[in-house]
Amino acid sequence: MKTILIIFIFMLVASSCFAVTIQLRKGGTVKGDIVSKGREEFVLKTAEGEKTIKWKYVKSRCIKEIYPELYEKLKAEAIERKKKKEEEETGKTAQKPDFAKIGIGIKKTEKSGSFEKESESDYFKVYSKLNQGILKIKLDWLKKDETYKLKTVFTHYLNGKNYVEDGNTKIKPSDIKTEKTETISNKTRFETKYFTSPYREFKKNIKPGISVKGKRKIYYGFQSGGWDISVYLDGKLIYKEEKGKEPEYFIVRKL
Repeated sequence: MKTILIIFIFMLVASSCFAVTIQLRKGGTVKGDIVSKGREEFVLKTAEGEKTIKWKYVKSRCIKEIYPELYEKLKAEAIERKKKKEEEETGKTAQKPDFAKIGIGIKKTEKSGSFEKESESDYFKVYSKLNQGILKIKLDWLKKDETYKLKTVFTHYLNGKNYVEDGNTKIKPSDIKTEKTETISNKTRFETKYFTSPYREFKKNIKPGISVKGKRKIYYGFQSGGWDISVYLDGKLIYKEEKGKEPEYFIVRKL
């Protein structure tokens, strides 16, 4: 009888020695004996039975007490993540210019040639000229000690009038998604311009005594009909324009 009592007391003492109180991050505690421990979770034997609890729900100081090896590993990983994040933020700060002070101006024009006679018949004379669309970009308030990468992507649209179809207008994209790049160094101001492919416009002069639907002059061929424009500075979109819509400015100011 004494032997059974001694064994019972020993088991009771041993049980009380290994019992732990788990402190949860969201408040509250769970008491029991740890049955097994893993990298992500552990099994706790409680009065209600065995429970599987994830370490992420347990307070750090509690992990340190019951599983110091895991605590040190998690601590080292957290320090490494923090260090990496600080290095990334420092790198971004060092590389990122103050775009909010930079201004951008966009101007679209058309370079138009002079009409020159191409042909003549008993009824009319035909003249033609070459035109080109011009995209001008101006940047101001750049940092002189910074080097910038400027990328411009544009599509130029043409309004096409076909004389045979009685002047019906057709929209035709030209220079589709043309990409231009520039490197800007040691400048506080920068200007550049890009030319589209040439396009031809015609004029037909009807001779005296003859007219076509009451007209003595007929124009056809192509004219500039709008643009799609995207401008990037150091890989960041700072200007966007779609044909027929108002332009949008990002990060930078409008000049």
